[in-house]
Amino acid sequence: MAQFDWPPRPIPGIDAALRDVTSKKATFRRNAAIALGTAGQDRREEAIRALGRLIDDADREVRIEAVYAATTLAAAALAPRIREILSSEDPDLRAASLEFLGRQGDRSDAERISRLAEADQEPSTRCIAIEALAEMDQGACRAACRRVIGDSRSGEDETRTAIAALGPMAEGDDVAAITGLLGDPRRRVSIQAASALADIGDAAGIDVLWRASTNPPDDDARIAALEALCRIRDDRVDSLARSRHGRIFAGRDERLYWTGILARSGNADALRRLKEAATGRDTRLAALALRISGLCAMKDMIAILENAACGRAGEDLVTESIEALALTRRPEAVGALERVSAAASGGPHAGHAEAALEEARRWPAS
Repeated sequence: MAQFDWPPRPIPGIDAALRDVTSKKATFRRNAAIALGTAGQDRREEAIRALGRLIDDADREVRIEAVYAATTLAAAALAPRIREILSSEDPDLRAASLEFLGRQGDRSDAERISRLAEADQEPSTRCIAIEALAEMDQGACRAACRRVIGDSRSGEDETRTAIAALGPMAEGDDVAAITGLLGDPRRRVSIQAASALADIGDAAGIDVLWRASTNPPDDDARIAALEALCRIRDDRVDSLARSRHGRIFAGRDERLYWTGILARSGNADALRRLKEAATGRDTRLAALALRISGLCAMKDMIAILENAACGRAGEDLVTESIEALALTRRPEAVGALERVSAAASGGPHAGHAEAALEEARRWPAS
């Protein structure tokens, strides 16, 4: 049985973590696993060797944290042992191992993970398996997603996860399969389908998104609908934005989404207000304005996004700005991300900037 301390012991440094790997207290070993996942490049190999011991720990919480730490460190040397965990009866351990294997991207794991995506007893594990497939083998992921969304017995969560994974890699009749879910009686499923279509520029789900933006099943669905509408270039969306952006009963965040859509359509006053929000003192609102600029693929906002991504508007907005630049999918954003990546080199945002740049370089030529 695990032993717990009160008050909780703080997460140790790397040296202390290496000592605590052999502690008799499970809490110490668990915290050691978490700490080892933060090891820098100079201590990475030591940390991985220590995690190899914790992966086989007698305590499940320690094993789970050890696998997540191995994922963070991209510990390929531990892959054979973590693969064995896929057979565990513990769904949390299976979930942790799936995240690790997804990050590793070894296509030889795809067949086994495909089976878990469709048949694991735990719905959340099926969802994670789909996400892992998306990272390692698009062909296997497409096939698994099509089977999931085509099976009426699939639960709402795994159906939505399959739609989200299939959208960016859709080929052939995949779009028709997603379109067929617009009329699904489960509203969150139909909204997910409409959002996936919007993300690839298909306006077939406008009516679903409009209803979700005005009468959503929950706040998350409203945000998903508004973000999807930002992706669609269509006169009907612009008309909807003109009718709703100034409504008294609309919240400030909702009005900002409509403002972004109007700015994209050429409304100079809306563009001015979007720029003011993106450069204002309210960092939460600024972060939202930056994201909306990315979703709306605003050419006029690229310079502001680059400025914020380089940290000139404060550290709080760097991550949001890098993500927003990646969302634009505009050719101008590639150059901006190259400059951001160069400026971030060696700093805390280097990895994020480099990943966004790699993604941008894979965008289809416009």
